[in-house]
Amino acid sequence: MKRHDALHNARQREKLQQLKEEKKIAREIIQASKGYSSASNLPKSR
Repeated sequence: MKRHDALHNARQREKLQQLKEEKKIAREIIQASKGYSSASNLPKSR
């Protein structure tokens, strides 16, 4: 029973860590897209 609890706690911690990472990534993407949206108005030089 104790072993199962430890396993469950580890999984919960992993999920929380993953959520934090996803939130961080999402925030970075939003900031990047805000930065790029003003830059994308410029004519692309090829």
